[in-house]
Amino acid sequence: FLLPRSAWLVLREMWPDLPTMGWDYWMRVAFQEKGKECVIPEVPRTHHASVKGSSVGQKQIAMFERLAMSRKPSLCDASGPCQQFGDLTYLVNSEYDRRVRNVVQTAERVSPLDLLKPTSAKLVARGFECRAQGYSFGAVKEVEVCARLVASWFGCGKHFMLTPQQPAWGCRCCKPGHGLGGPTHSSWNLYEAVVNRSRPELDRNKLYVVPYERRQWKHYIAEAVGHIPPGLQNVIPPDIRTDHFGTLFAKHRLSRAPLLL
Repeated sequence: FLLPRSAWLVLREMWPDLPTMGWDYWMRVAFQEKGKECVIPEVPRTHHASVKGSSVGQKQIAMFERLAMSRKPSLCDASGPCQQFGDLTYLVNSEYDRRVRNVVQTAERVSPLDLLKPTSAKLVARGFECRAQGYSFGAVKEVEVCARLVASWFGCGKHFMLTPQQPAWGCRCCKPGHGLGGPTHSSWNLYEAVVNRSRPELDRNKLYVVPYERRQWKHYIAEAVGHIPPGLQNVIPPDIRTDHFGTLFAKHRLSRAPLLL
């Protein structure tokens, strides 16, 4: 967002000597304390340009380079109100809350599991592990849920291992091409995730509401909505920090259906 120089000077005087959070988070909290909100565009016109910093490494730089940035020129100046983006009164707190409540009450709800690829599990071998393990999704009891996670996660092959007797051991995918030929183990079973390509996807012309628990964000939602770029897991916090944003509008990566999370 853009602020006049005078506003920056005031904020500079308010910045704590021993900050406990980043400046961007601090500014959002400061605005909320004054009854205001930060409006974040779907495609911003600003971009992180620095390659040095206490929280910036090669993975963060790689992620920043993939972010889209609007090249649309600004038609506004300081002489009067800006009308370039049309009527924005729907973003006023009372009207915005009314619209969000209406959507939550009337739109079709889907579960976080519905955002993953429709997949079934095929038992390949009892008593075997992966030849090389990839990613662990943590405790998962249902083999079909594990299959959907594996099929939707970047970096997983089509095979995975799961033990019905010990679900706390986790749903673990095999690295691509390293599923078969692994060691024996009496507790593990080896499965193949088979994607059902005939099942209809979400309607891209329809808005869906997706209620979710925070623990479901990373594995069920983040990759399904493109929040985690392929190959860049653990670069940013694995949640949307609802104390920042409240609700989040996103697009389903596979179907392009709009989602309210």
